[in-house]
Amino acid sequence: MSPRPAGRPPRVDVETAVLALRGPVAPAEVRALAERLAGRLHADAVVEVGGTVDVGVVDVLARLALVARRRGVRLRVRADEGLAGLLALVGLRAVVQPLGEPEAGEQRGVEEVVDVLDPPA
Repeated sequence: MSPRPAGRPPRVDVETAVLALRGPVAPAEVRALAERLAGRLHADAVVEVGGTVDVGVVDVLARLALVARRRGVRLRVRADEGLAGLLALVGLRAVVQPLGEPEAGEQRGVEEVVDVLDPPA
């Protein structure tokens, strides 16, 4: 990939969708909320989690992870360390990857980016 000339905008991955999830999520709302968010999951996605993180939020993330896996897209989560710990506790840390965590075989601190103005090789 060629270096970015001065004045050129930063690299952006245009294939990544950003979904917002605010907790708490009541048990009765989990299915409908997961289905609504899954309807927007057609490419790699980042889920931004805010508000109170509870079991309902984890349930929604688990359902989204299943949809992402079936569709062959990557699901990543942007949230605080409390959620990362909760995902690890319920066995979802490997399924839903928190942002900033290296993927299997990747080094910490190395991020993949796509320069949309750089033609493919």
